[in-house]
Amino acid sequence: MNEQRGLRGLQRIWEPDPKLIAAINPAGATGSVLRQITVPLVDARVQTKISVSGYPTRPVGSDGTTAVTIPYDVTFGALIVFRLWLAIAERGPGTGVLVPTVNLLGTQAAPQNLPLDPSTMGWSETVLADGDAVIGEVTINYSGGAAAGFPPTAFWLKTRYSPAPGALFDLPEWQQLVRGASPSIPGNAFITGVT
Repeated sequence: MNEQRGLRGLQRIWEPDPKLIAAINPAGATGSVLRQITVPLVDARVQTKISVSGYPTRPVGSDGTTAVTIPYDVTFGALIVFRLWLAIAERGPGTGVLVPTVNLLGTQAAPQNLPLDPSTMGWSETVLADGDAVIGEVTINYSGGAAAGFPPTAFWLKTRYSPAPGALFDLPEWQQLVRGASPSIPGNAFITGVT
């Protein structure tokens, strides 16, 4: 658990380990992968930053050999497009099943195409909501990146929990709130053509 001391005293921050969504080497192949994600919401007084981003797994330039500055010299362009649907979910009484109640980004039938700008490589937003979790689906479509020198790319789900503005927690209460708060992705990460 991170604790950062700033001008206003001790700030509590919890950053669980990121979760691998998929690792893709488009290498002339075309395909698609769909993964479900769940991010727990721990308290209405705690904001949750959710990020879904692609990161090149090794530096490769457009000629296939020259190192590039990651991530700024590599953009998705039309080679990789991902779609994201996220919704606040409530746990059903007695069943524990998460049911979507309010869409945050896109809909399940019409997820948001990302990136919104081809020079960016992900999406991130801070959520402050009273629900049990944020659930959703990430769909990644990829096509023939090797010909253009596109490097293998790993897509990650990252989260960070911090008190909402004005919320204060003593250490025991904070530890109790974030204990076990970690995103989940059922099954193993989708990996194709990455060495």
